[in-house]
Amino acid sequence: MDEDLKKLEAELAAMPLAETSSRLHEGIKQQLDQDELTEKPANPGWLQWALPLAAALIIAIVWPRDLQPDRLAPEPSNESSVVADFKPIASEEILYAAHDDGVVQLADGRLARQTRRSYLDKVVWRNPETNASLTWSVPRDEVRVIPLSFQ
Repeated sequence: MDEDLKKLEAELAAMPLAETSSRLHEGIKQQLDQDELTEKPANPGWLQWALPLAAALIIAIVWPRDLQPDRLAPEPSNESSVVADFKPIASEEILYAAHDDGVVQLADGRLARQTRRSYLDKVVWRNPETNASLTWSVPRDEVRVIPLSFQ
């Protein structure tokens, strides 16, 4: 296929260039002259976004608000003591994936074996007074690089 393309290129390079007609030159010249005479208005593309954005900003600032500042503030409560009453009662480390990446080359040129392990760490918290419980789950990836030494 590459050889066919090279043959085609050689044939095209050997062909003489055709002269352009004076009619084509005149048409291009007229079109350029016509474009210079008719001034086009500047493209107000930025207005398409600026005006609606300004209107939305004005509406957001001026629009009356139904919410009172007092209604937005949380009611004072004894939450700090409730949170403090939660105690961790169980924890679990679940291995759900392991992968051996094989031998890798470190930045200093030494060889090492790289392994990846994916865990899900779970901690269960319980409030003994209310018997409410909270389970906290966090995924964790562990990458180990073990240098290889050839003796």
